[in-house]
Amino acid sequence: MASLDGPHPLSSKLQIRLPVKIARSLSIGPGDEFFWRVSDELPGIIQLVPAEVVERRYAVGETLERLDTASASEDPLTEIAEAGEQDCSSTES
Repeated sequence: MASLDGPHPLSSKLQIRLPVKIARSLSIGPGDEFFWRVSDELPGIIQLVPAEVVERRYAVGETLERLDTASASEDPLTEIAEAGEQDCSSTES
């Protein structure tokens, strides 16, 4: 388990300072965006989730939804192939 760093005071605007040592170890910099969430597994723990992680998980969900829709259609193999072609063409540009 990682060692604790702190305690750090909460400002009057409910802001917390992220220690430079932690920011550097996680490659976090000014302007990076995050989502906060309260842990389901560990009561009283707040998790900081990078926006790109949320975006990646959302994109995976969209792909799975398309594949699920394709499997319900008359010709799922064609639709899956077309979905793959669309994904490839969007990453090539």
